[in-house]
Amino acid sequence: MRGAYTRHLSARPLATEACEIGADCYNCLRRALARSDQSGPVWLDLPGLGNFKLALLPDAMVVADRALGYLPMAAWTEIHPSLDRGLHEPVPCLLALYHSRGERLIGAVEAAMHRQLKVHLSETNPVAGSRDVVSFTPRR
Repeated sequence: MRGAYTRHLSARPLATEACEIGADCYNCLRRALARSDQSGPVWLDLPGLGNFKLALLPDAMVVADRALGYLPMAAWTEIHPSLDRGLHEPVPCLLALYHSRGERLIGAVEAAMHRQLKVHLSETNPVAGSRDVVSFTPRR
């Protein structure tokens, strides 16, 4: 899907609840968006979860069903890290569920999402295979 994704804004959620995004997941999200050269969202497959895809947006993460025209199933929105947030601290957000079985999907989606974010980052990192320590020449 090309262009901006806004279906999660126009669809009415069945339920919403305050939650937190883990620090590692949030940090991966920010790195993936920073490395992206797309004007629209970054779309990731969620293996093992049928037609679901994950859309990474600057202000949200949305799980959408490709078979249903990218209808949102769940979305983490209102992601607002505090200005003095440490890299190890979770980020508060709002979880919106758009499907009656959304609560059952969340655990599997979070695990797949975290795996796919790490895979995506390793694929987009130009030096992912290089783990050598570079020694700098001393000052004279």
